[in-house]
Amino acid sequence: MPVESIVAGFRPWAELLGFVKDVVLAGAVIYGVRQVSLAKQSLDVAQKQREEDQQRAIAQHERAAKTVTLDYAYRFADQFGRKYLAYVEVAAAYGLQPYAGPVGDFKLASLTPQAQQVALRRNQLPACGAALDELEVFAAAHTTGVADEEFGFKLNGRMFCSIVSQDYYDVLCFEREQGYYQSIVDLFDVWSPRLKRDRLSKSRELIELQRVDIELRKAELEKQMEKLPEGPKVPPIGARRS
Repeated sequence: MPVESIVAGFRPWAELLGFVKDVVLAGAVIYGVRQVSLAKQSLDVAQKQREEDQQRAIAQHERAAKTVTLDYAYRFADQFGRKYLAYVEVAAAYGLQPYAGPVGDFKLASLTPQAQQVALRRNQLPACGAALDELEVFAAAHTTGVADEEFGFKLNGRMFCSIVSQDYYDVLCFEREQGYYQSIVDLFDVWSPRLKRDRLSKSRELIELQRVDIELRKAELEKQMEKLPEGPKVPPIGARRS
């Protein structure tokens, strides 16, 4: 059989095989693209699930932290509050007035000699140590992250700083010489500047409101002045009247 006849007879099969190969190749490409798309969708779903799980975990942690903070806020008002009032009553009975000087670096040298004498007497009262111990527990919870420090500040920041600066600063100057009550000092150093910034911010807002009010009043006065007639003018003697 001539070679030409063999080639001619094989050509349709070769063309068919080539067509089939192209179809298979196209199918493989489509399948590969499909698999890549499915894999990407699977990764996107997994990533979204991880993000949702992370957000859920963060929300649960925040709720737990706020719950703990509320517990310490109650403890601050109840347990510390009762011990603090007992200390204030005993100090008043002994004629020991609250500290009224400036708040410094919680070092003994920041007190005047007279203030040191009063602080020493107040520090020797058993009720003073009992209240400070309770306040240290409250402060440690916020400085170590057990309680939500920012949430705690909103609940008790102003009261805490007021009590420390007025009733315990001079006593803490003595205690700090021995290394006690560091958490109280640390929390005061965090919350006190924040309170000062809040006061300054509110003062700035008040000044801004006053400025706006002054501008409005000024504009109203100018409008009233524009509505007033000029009125006749009296010329001097000898001047021509217009």
